[in-house]
Amino acid sequence: MSHPSHRGRVTTTDSSVGEHPKRHFGLCSALAAVGLVALLNVLITIMGIGGCIFFPFYAVPPFLALLLSLSAKASFRRYAWEILITWTPLTMYSIIRAVEEAVSDAQGALIYVSLPFFLFAYTAIGVIVLEVLFRISVGLLHHIRPFFKREASLTGRSRAEALIPQAAAFAENAHDGQTRKDSGDPYFTHPRAVAQLVAKHSSDPELVIVGYLHDTLEDCKDVTFDQLESQFGKRVAELVQSLTNDEARIAKEGKVPYMRDKLSHLSPDALLVKLCDTLHNTSQSTSGHQVDNYLKIISVLDDRTDLSLVHRELIRDIRATAESRRASGCLKGGGA
Repeated sequence: MSHPSHRGRVTTTDSSVGEHPKRHFGLCSALAAVGLVALLNVLITIMGIGGCIFFPFYAVPPFLALLLSLSAKASFRRYAWEILITWTPLTMYSIIRAVEEAVSDAQGALIYVSLPFFLFAYTAIGVIVLEVLFRISVGLLHHIRPFFKREASLTGRSRAEALIPQAAAFAENAHDGQTRKDSGDPYFTHPRAVAQLVAKHSSDPELVIVGYLHDTLEDCKDVTFDQLESQFGKRVAELVQSLTNDEARIAKEGKVPYMRDKLSHLSPDALLVKLCDTLHNTSQSTSGHQVDNYLKIISVLDDRTDLSLVHRELIRDIRATAESRRASGCLKGGGA
């Protein structure tokens, strides 16, 4: 096609949150319970102290669970469930065994007293096991998840890189027979140069693909959005579509106002491709009027606060290229 292109709008596109309580309340309380139960069992079984004074300890785990369940902290409430889940079935087992021993053995009373304390120890150990497993799982997920994210990112990047030669061939075939207005060169020289500029300023292979394809929907009647999506993916197709001018709006509003409005709403990815497109057009144009229009269009970016260093570098390059071409006398018409 005989004219350079200027396109419009696009969308662009990562936090592991870990729990780090200042006090590992569930773990510490469980460890303390194990120590207490161990001491009590020593007193009961070795020193022969009567067990009746220790009956209040039967209620310690449920009471502790009750207190934790009333806490405003979700982690404390989780510990309450851990205690209840481990305590309840073991309590039933302990009662059954104690009754059985009490009926069949004269020492049943002592066993009845001691078993709940062993049960308390088992409960505490259960809490510890659950706590340790929980924290190990969180730790593993925290370290493994970024690995899989990187692997997925590398896989997607490799696929996109493999599609770059295909995109170049597609664009060359789509623009076959079209020429540049200023030079008469095959039109494909423009998207190829834009893609090279994009590759220089971005490590995103999909943006390089967009650089090759950015004019295909606008200038090539046989190319469709569905075709681009099926071959190069949805993101690429949407970027190319957003970099396609609305000729009806241009006719109604004028090229410069339309492009200024479009440029002011471009997202970072689209803006990078657009600025590479404008830079190459500025470097090739022989029309002073056209170059003046490029400068008027990009001046709308002076009010944007979200530009990256790469965007600002490209804007400086466009202005420097325009001034250089004016100074060299390459431009006809337009401002001096």
